[in-house]
Amino acid sequence: MDLKKLSTIDWIISVAAALLVIDLVALPWYDFHVGSYGVYSYGVSFTGVEAPDGFFAWLAVLIGLAIIAQVVIAKLTTVELPQLGLSWGKIKMIGGLAALGLVLLKFVLNLHPHYFGIGCWVAVVLSAALAYGGLMASKEALA
Repeated sequence: MDLKKLSTIDWIISVAAALLVIDLVALPWYDFHVGSYGVYSYGVSFTGVEAPDGFFAWLAVLIGLAIIAQVVIAKLTTVELPQLGLSWGKIKMIGGLAALGLVLLKFVLNLHPHYFGIGCWVAVVLSAALAYGGLMASKEALA
């Protein structure tokens, strides 16, 4: 595996997709603090793939994994991917924009900013980076 085969756009897409998957699965999207008793604080947190609307996050996770798999197979192996009706750059663009749309939809449908955890805010930035990488990959495919 020669990582020098990856372009800057491939790095942006791969890293953004990997971090988005980790964010949606592991970081707290919602933090509810019920109360405190002395020095103890009681609360609960939910990741992006948990309720409410965890389905949208699971779809974004699958898109992220598919994009990572495409970059790894196309650039780091000798496997020749099939030619489709669209270029792979356009497919990455569609996937990135779909992931951004799904994260924003989950964000808007549960608009309670004082309950949002760090995972929510980071996911919005990472999905925007993934969409940006997809747009750049689409432009690169045209050149």
